[in-house]
Amino acid sequence: MNTKLSPVIRGELITEAQSDLTVVNAARVSFAKESEWDDGGLLLTRDEKLIRFLARNRHWTPFAHTNLIFARSVKNIDLINWLINRKPGFETAIISKSGYETTIIESGSVFAWIENADLLPVEHWSLIASKIRETFPTIYRVFELKIPETYDANIVDYTALSTVPEGVIYETITELGLAESEVARLLRLTFRCHAPFPIARQAFKHKYGFVENEISRRYVTESPEFFRPDYWRKKAENVKQGSSLESVEAAFGGKPLDNLVEAHLQSCERLYNGLIEADVCAEQARFVLPNATMTSWYWTGTLDAYCRFFRDRTPSDAQLEVRALANSIFERAFEVYPRTISALA
Repeated sequence: MNTKLSPVIRGELITEAQSDLTVVNAARVSFAKESEWDDGGLLLTRDEKLIRFLARNRHWTPFAHTNLIFARSVKNIDLINWLINRKPGFETAIISKSGYETTIIESGSVFAWIENADLLPVEHWSLIASKIRETFPTIYRVFELKIPETYDANIVDYTALSTVPEGVIYETITELGLAESEVARLLRLTFRCHAPFPIARQAFKHKYGFVENEISRRYVTESPEFFRPDYWRKKAENVKQGSSLESVEAAFGGKPLDNLVEAHLQSCERLYNGLIEADVCAEQARFVLPNATMTSWYWTGTLDAYCRFFRDRTPSDAQLEVRALANSIFERAFEVYPRTISALA
């Protein structure tokens, strides 16, 4: 049996402009699938059906890999009502206060804005709905949104902050009077990550500011890929967890560790494939897969959340494998936002 082994733990930055396809592919990662536009640059029929299914069943996480940013002025009493009663999914920063009015800037997923439309002033919803129609036309149709025939100059679209160079961002936030930490909560990055199960679970311990959609072996039945480290590390002597950098070459009567591990992985793979061939359901057959099984997920987080992840998972006391993931993500994020990450990470 040719067992697939992968030593590569990595995060790949998603650079495509957000669109209906962003939501589709965040959902299809559960099946280890990915969609593309049709030849005319439109969403495939099956993908529109998928968005309808997600919307009908309120499966919100695929929609959360999007980000719309608006600055708006609201009466203080309306702001209190908004902050108390809105459903989750927003990051908010105050730009200014004057008398009975406050100007705020907020980022939220397309789903968050839609879910809270009834709490927004009609004249503000007009611009937000227009932006949704422009950026996510299928989502606009599926949710049967309407654009009110009204307009208010007290709301400004800042969604472009997610795509412009960092220098332009800082020109803008200087004008708005925002701190680096505030803008880091407004901006979001999306990565497609690849790691073995235990490393993914360590990443998922970082909850605030993140959302993930992961391959599900309730659906995927293809033979898995397994992770095998470059070498086996000796346990650390002074702590209950962790490792030293000293290698361990052999065990069980002097047998090479790599040979023992590969034989174990092959055995697990044979058993798993046998269960699938015997019509055992995938959601139970997966129980026999080892922790070395590779998984993949879409991971969207605020820049602030990623900086916390870097602070926790890149130091020398973090597990080497999770450091590999964190460093891979850090390198790509730093290319996009070097100033902010230098300040906060």
